[in-house]
Amino acid sequence: MESAEQVTSRAFHPQDHQFPLARIAALREPARRSEAAFDAAADRLAAVDESDLAGPLRTRFDQLRTLVVAGRDTLGSAYRAAAMMPDLLGDDRTRRYLLVLENNAELRSTGGLAGSISVVEATDGRVEIVHQEPSHDFGIRDRSPVPLTREERRVFGDALGQYFLNAVMTPDVPRAAELMAAHWREDRGSPIDGVFLVDPVAVSYLLSGTGPVAVPGYPPVAAGTVVAAVENTIYRVTTDVAEHDAYQNAVAKAVFDAFAAGRGDAVDVVTALARGVAEGRIRMHSFHPDVQERVAGTAVAGELPGDEAAIGVYLNDATASKMSYYLDYDVAVAARSCEDAVQELAGTVRLTNDTPPDVADLPPTVTGYTGPDAGFRPGDQKVVAYLMLPASGEVVEVEVAGRRIDPPATFPLGGRTVVPVFVHLRPEETQEVEFVVRTGPAQTGDVELVVTPGSTPGSASRTLPSACRSR
Repeated sequence: MESAEQVTSRAFHPQDHQFPLARIAALREPARRSEAAFDAAADRLAAVDESDLAGPLRTRFDQLRTLVVAGRDTLGSAYRAAAMMPDLLGDDRTRRYLLVLENNAELRSTGGLAGSISVVEATDGRVEIVHQEPSHDFGIRDRSPVPLTREERRVFGDALGQYFLNAVMTPDVPRAAELMAAHWREDRGSPIDGVFLVDPVAVSYLLSGTGPVAVPGYPPVAAGTVVAAVENTIYRVTTDVAEHDAYQNAVAKAVFDAFAAGRGDAVDVVTALARGVAEGRIRMHSFHPDVQERVAGTAVAGELPGDEAAIGVYLNDATASKMSYYLDYDVAVAARSCEDAVQELAGTVRLTNDTPPDVADLPPTVTGYTGPDAGFRPGDQKVVAYLMLPASGEVVEVEVAGRRIDPPATFPLGGRTVVPVFVHLRPEETQEVEFVVRTGPAQTGDVELVVTPGSTPGSASRTLPSACRSR
């Protein structure tokens, strides 16, 4: 009997730019029934008292529970995908999407500044990139194409709405997509049906499944080379902005075409895409309510957390450079106490400006355009870390490099509190941001930590054990 992974992978794998819509639709009901069965099994296993299990028996039990939960999640994802993909892929009419390749070398909350902008058309399951735009053609506006809220202006400034590339300063993917779509309508005069955000690390995962891909006019890209190529090397070898845009677009199209043509093993490719979603490197938003209803609440939606115990650490570059490629960072958070159904969380954001030996020779396309009024030297990095507290939570204390910020600045945003922290890093310098926050009332479950994905594979996002679990 074939595994759920094998079945779903083949169903969602295109060939010759064509997704098998009939096969996808046929998977919907079996996946729904199987998910329900695995869900019931997971509930039964969760109700088992493990205190009487010891040694190998407990290990085997944990392995069984992990397999059942993984099977449920795979089948649940398959059911939702089967339900929405025919509409998403234009089974009734052509759909047009913006495919934005984010550049982690200049960090923004969702991953990075837009490096490539492609228009993808989907008609009856057939997908093609039909147009590409140089990202730097989207200049700054006097005003946002849709009004910013007072909260957004206070946290991110007017730049959030004035500049297409800055829409991803907000970690709220539906809002970022709305801003991008509004810019597109005003600048290009045509509506779009949704937005996909993908970063080069996710592309490297995809290339691990497809194998190396030829890029017309440039060297081929592979899993081990694509991140450095698009985030660093192109900015080192030329200061021509038009060439940067042309290269980013060429890579995006070459990799998209390889995927859409059906290159590689179906299981490997779909597994790579799933990893990208899990690490926050692939996000999407549809402007069609029936599709977005199925996307909402899933990992790919990129929504701000609801009322559960969740904390976000979102990073934005403030040097207008590509120095984030050299930013090494990690986030550690632990729930250290629980009192009156309120958890206290302690965390550390560790940031290192891991510059190369030739930092003094880097061109301004990498280091940013410094000057007497810039406030930083070539090789420096200015980073803004936005700490987003749990809903109704409160900040207790914040320290930067051992210096306590008293009181820390706090701003409301979407029903949560945001604490912006500014960090200036010299070459090879490490600084730590330490913080203590409290959750909202009755948020006694495990804590979800969400962190901006960067240029290094993997993710600092994770689920943290609740401090209230044993109470």
